Amino acid sequence: MSCLGCGATLTKRHQKVYCSNRRQRAMEPRSKIERWLSTGVAQTATNVGHYIRTYLLEAQQHACAICGCSTRYAEGKSY
Repeated sequence: MSCLGCGATLTKRHQKVYCSNRRQRAMEPRSKIERWLSTGVAQTATNVGHYIRTYLLEAQQHACAICGCSTRYAEGKSY
């Protein structure tokens, strides 16, 4: 078997789907976004790092979809 995230061979007994906990945590937003895009069902939240907010910001190059203004602070953080 191979890791669903990176394709590495799973050799240890505790490795069932992913090669590490870090890889599993990195893949969670991707799988949630894929599920949201295919079904329209999503977990709602208002936090800045929510996976849908992050997806939309990246899809729009961190700019407003209406006027094109940047959504980044001077320090490089987005809101």
